[in-house]
Amino acid sequence: MVNPNLSLKSVIVLGHGSFVARGFIEKLKARGIEVYTFHRTPQDGVPNAVDGEIGKIDSLDWPSKVDAIINFIVLKDQGIAENEAYADALLRLCRSREVKHLIHLSSVSVYPGRLELIEEMAMIETDPTNKGSYGSLKVAADLRLLSERPKELALSLIRPGFVLGEGVVDPIIGNAMRTFLNTPVLLGSAHSTMPVISRKVVQECLLKRMELIPDNVAVDLLVAPNSPTRKEYLQGCCEQLGLGRGVWTFPSFLWLLAAGAGQLLLKALGKSMPIWGKFRELCNVTKFNSDQTAENLGISFEADWRTLLKKSFPGQQTNANFELERPEPELGKLKDISFIGYGRIVQQKHIPGLTKYGFNGDVRAYDLHAHRAQDEREVTAIDQMDATKSDLWVVATPGPVHVDAINRLSDRSGPILVEKPLCYNEAELDQWLQFSNTRNDSVMVCHNYRLKQNTREMLDYLERFNPGELLSVDLLFQGLPVAMEGSAWLRNERKSRTLLMDHSIHFFDLATMFCEDPLNLVWENHSFDHDGRTAKINGAFQSGDVSVNFMVRQGIAPRKARVEYHFQNYSVVLLFFPDSFLLKMTGDSFGLGFRDGFEIGKNTMIKVYDKLTGRDTDDSHARALMLASSADSNVHLSVPRVENFYRGLFQLAESVYKS
Repeated sequence: MVNPNLSLKSVIVLGHGSFVARGFIEKLKARGIEVYTFHRTPQDGVPNAVDGEIGKIDSLDWPSKVDAIINFIVLKDQGIAENEAYADALLRLCRSREVKHLIHLSSVSVYPGRLELIEEMAMIETDPTNKGSYGSLKVAADLRLLSERPKELALSLIRPGFVLGEGVVDPIIGNAMRTFLNTPVLLGSAHSTMPVISRKVVQECLLKRMELIPDNVAVDLLVAPNSPTRKEYLQGCCEQLGLGRGVWTFPSFLWLLAAGAGQLLLKALGKSMPIWGKFRELCNVTKFNSDQTAENLGISFEADWRTLLKKSFPGQQTNANFELERPEPELGKLKDISFIGYGRIVQQKHIPGLTKYGFNGDVRAYDLHAHRAQDEREVTAIDQMDATKSDLWVVATPGPVHVDAINRLSDRSGPILVEKPLCYNEAELDQWLQFSNTRNDSVMVCHNYRLKQNTREMLDYLERFNPGELLSVDLLFQGLPVAMEGSAWLRNERKSRTLLMDHSIHFFDLATMFCEDPLNLVWENHSFDHDGRTAKINGAFQSGDVSVNFMVRQGIAPRKARVEYHFQNYSVVLLFFPDSFLLKMTGDSFGLGFRDGFEIGKNTMIKVYDKLTGRDTDDSHARALMLASSADSNVHLSVPRVENFYRGLFQLAESVYKS
């Protein structure tokens, strides 16, 4: 039996700053209820704030009479005895203030782990020491309140499952342990229910329970009927919070064997720790049924737990676009291709890449002068270019004269792909932007490192396992000496800006490709080698809330490049020379180091095999060609989409090369 409380005017809320109580007193005040709160220190200017020692809560300056007390407090940093003493003080407070109704936030952890089905009136654990650190405190408080409750005091025990809402600290809470292979290991049974409930529903139930005073004791079990299994929950943690790339599970009997052996070892060492009891509970398959509570309170407990899980933690609304195009090797409508500039990059990368995927269409080759190329193809002088349309135009002339292609292509139709760099200054960028806006076909830049295998693998992971917001990026690049360049114009480093605009441009592009806000140069410094070339450039960009830190330099063999992205949930690393992708969901560890070393070693051997056999496993140029031939004007490498990158790069270039 319950008695409707239609005249509730005043309540004491103990623990109003706790996670579950967040925003609750505002809901009470919105109903016109006078709310008194407890604070450990004086609160000047806060209405109805009572301060003092937690152990003397019954002797503080509370009003002489209140209608109800709602207790959220558990003394987590103290023991069983202290929590029992707090429960006694709570009951004395109820007597002294003539409280009719005590609502105590308990937990499903008070039930024995050996139960197969937990319902509202299932017997709770009778020995707090059989539970873990948190459960033991909840059991102690419940037992004390039940045994010492005066008959005239109505007691409502609210027992929620794992509460989801903004501010959750630890999503795993003893269900798994992290491993060095970016994969959490589930502890115990994978099939037991992980009882979850939303904070919003818990507070709705508290408000409803305040209206319904039980004759004696009421137990409200708050568990979503669609709560996941522990394995499903941990998989959700991986996908929604990036806590791992999957879940490992083992049969329960293996855990029990390990726990038994550990318990015997501790006993032999004279240590006392309830390992066996803990794992016996974890290995039991437990289900929950809270239908009776939902019916009594008239509230649905259904929960979209995956969405709630993601929204419970900060920084989960990603500020980056991971759905960058990753074209599969399909030639599509590419039947002919026209190259303006037919040098080394075209003959070594473009043509072999297309041939690998079965391209046998027409190739038109144009360059400054007519000649026979090294691959025996006849090259026509650019001034004699007679084609008016092509399935794809590729601008592969030396970078400083890319802008000349605008006039040559203005009256010709077909998509255009421009080799990097697109241009060298703001004026040229404006010309390309204006040119691309006048065309129906796409104008795209060949930043092919976005299409490399390791980059595509990284993007796949970022889409599958939510990394959260991008916080910062670190770029480290060491190239070969500029003096080793075959082209004289590139060896003139200060004029051609070779270190920045040629050697390291792909890595700057990768480091900033998730930055949707303009790049602002925060600081930079640079130094020179003995021949007056730029030896080193380091500094930082800022894009919105994202910082991009960089250090690029001339070096000696071997080349190396590292781009590390630090997200809210985990970090990922792109390595080049050889191309590799490293996943750091569990942070640095010796085991992860071995795995990373194996990955790098494997990719090194692939490169060695490529050199020995004359093949090329890098198909990023071919993918860029195929993407450009079939892409719309809004493709992620189109000229308008890379505007922010180039404007930021020119800020840095002007600072480094202004002299």
